[in-house]
Amino acid sequence: MWDGYEYASAINRALLDGFQRGDLRLAGHASQAFAAPAIAAQALAPGQSWPILALNVVLWLVSIAGIWRLSTMLFPHPDLRVERSLVTAAFAAQPALLAAVVQPGLDLPVVPWFLWTAVLLLRGRWVWAALTGIALTFTKET
Repeated sequence: MWDGYEYASAINRALLDGFQRGDLRLAGHASQAFAAPAIAAQALAPGQSWPILALNVVLWLVSIAGIWRLSTMLFPHPDLRVERSLVTAAFAAQPALLAAVVQPGLDLPVVPWFLWTAVLLLRGRWVWAALTGIALTFTKET
């Protein structure tokens, strides 16, 4: 509970106190890759909770797409489509992941960056993998 309150408060303070570059470090974490879009989303309705929740839903959906893509790459046979769907559904409904969607924090944003970095590494997309890996590093801490 403390984390969610602290991060949401820091995002709102960034808007209300006049944005400073240091505001991208939420609660002292190297969180620039999440704080920048979170502050931008929060600018739509300062003091309201729905912008961060909407951003978290987007991060959740991007994570689901990442696990689907990763499972498709690892188990490409067409006969395994049902199994890939079940794995993706189990991932999407995982309680800790769903809790992170409704509780502002730095754990949820790590998930899509991690999954898509893995996908890009497996596909040999080195530049994109490096960029997503850097974003992963600047989402929480190494």
